[in-house]
Amino acid sequence: MTVEEAKGLIYDLRGRFASPYNQSDKRTIEHLYEEVLGKVFRPTSCQNCYHDAVVEIYHHLTHFNTMAQQRRFLLKAGAIINSPKFDKGKIYSNANMTDDIAERYLDMFPEQIHLFQRAEKAAETAAESKETPKVDKLSPKKGKTAQKGRKTAKTE
Repeated sequence: MTVEEAKGLIYDLRGRFASPYNQSDKRTIEHLYEEVLGKVFRPTSCQNCYHDAVVEIYHHLTHFNTMAQQRRFLLKAGAIINSPKFDKGKIYSNANMTDDIAERYLDMFPEQIHLFQRAEKAAETAAESKETPKVDKLSPKKGKTAQKGRKTAKTE
């Protein structure tokens, strides 16, 4: 999808902002959210979460005129990387993490793979899918702290 195609879709959705979105519109918004912002859209119980997403997408397209970069690795919701042994303790979230950072981190701490999810839209070659383990199948359900299940990667 190009920036111009995304703008066309979001302008159409903004034109119907005053009324509730139908299921087709919601799927379009979810898709645009991932394509434009590079984040997974999580619907909430809020009546306006789709409207908020439209505003966020519109703002990004009008101010930055770019689409999100395709990424192979994303941290799961609420997960961060923070280790004094990795990049001098710098804190990484999805906002500042790249595939290179994720790969370097997993080379040092392969047991922390449970913190990551694979970006669904990243293209995989046949060779890559054989080399790279599927994150969700390998992830043990550990690494949660007492803070409402927030996952962190603190290693000493």
